Amino acid sequence: MVLKSMVSRRAPLLSTLGISFVVLVLIYNANKDNILSASPCATQNRQHTRNTAQLISQNPFLNSTVPSEKPASASIPVSTSSRKTYAHIIQETPPNAGPEQGFALEYLDQEVQKAVETKKAAIRLLSSPIINQHNMMYLVGREQKCTNMTPEVIITVPSGWGNFEKRQKVRDGPQGKYVRAHSQNALLLFFVGLPPAGIGKNKTQKWAKLQEESEKYADVVIAYFEDKYRNILFKHLSMLQWVINFCPKAKFVLRTDDDVGVKIDSMLVSLRRHSDERQNFILGKQRVGDAPSRREERPHYYLSEEEYEPDTFPPYVLGGAIGYPVSTVKLLYEVARRTKNVWLDDVFMTGICAAALGIPTFNERSFQFTH
Repeated sequence: MVLKSMVSRRAPLLSTLGISFVVLVLIYNANKDNILSASPCATQNRQHTRNTAQLISQNPFLNSTVPSEKPASASIPVSTSSRKTYAHIIQETPPNAGPEQGFALEYLDQEVQKAVETKKAAIRLLSSPIINQHNMMYLVGREQKCTNMTPEVIITVPSGWGNFEKRQKVRDGPQGKYVRAHSQNALLLFFVGLPPAGIGKNKTQKWAKLQEESEKYADVVIAYFEDKYRNILFKHLSMLQWVINFCPKAKFVLRTDDDVGVKIDSMLVSLRRHSDERQNFILGKQRVGDAPSRREERPHYYLSEEEYEPDTFPPYVLGGAIGYPVSTVKLLYEVARRTKNVWLDDVFMTGICAAALGIPTFNERSFQFTH
């Protein structure tokens, strides 16, 4: 009414134009949000978001959620153009905002692109010819262990064939106690190979003792390969293959060495928590930036350039304690059949094979172990 009265008094032309300009500004500001939300660009953005969510949900190699901690977002600022394009989504971050506020859509775009590329590479790899059969045979298989149960967790322990005292210590330790307390929900198995040639006169006696132990406790699996340190990869594969063949409906696998102290309850809590967020992952004591040993005078870890050419390993977790879902076990086994072997089993399985599929490894405090 005030504006109408002012105009009716035949105000000068300049004043009338000024008033009209003010009216237009007020109308624009009042409807700015509606204009932006109805723009074609915003519609495309919503469609892009739906497509992104669908890609992530269908990809078994990815996390099912956007990471809450955005390590790269701090180094990728949201550009001015992005703030205009996504004005109805992105709010201006207050000067003193914490790291959880704000959301860099450019970071999400990079992750989606990386996810699509990883999935394509994984499909190509899993469709490639098998170069390592890795068809492990068992002298003593314990195939019936999962006949009348579907355990949540299978605790697999690689052990030297003559490590009688160490295996008994595991049975009396956290692993054995957990299995006895959850007898219908957990399983403990030791995996050993055959006695190597030329190990002394008492080989026959030790072999008989191993067979007696296996019959007494019914928890020792004996595989057909020579039980020596540089065959540790075969032992790892024999554990994965056993789970796939004889207990595929189990949920988790925990691999612990026979000479380490671990906290099984805490490890299971971590496995359950991660499984709520993603389908495939590996937990353990993570190593990043390790280099292969090229010193022949240290044969315990020696790895020639012919065996492994790069100067560094991909991130991996130490073999003393490893946790993974059975879905990850199946994927790792199939990749191992299609990838050149590296005898260091933790590097090969949780580093090289996992990286080939984009399966993430996590450093979990609950998986710290002591010797």
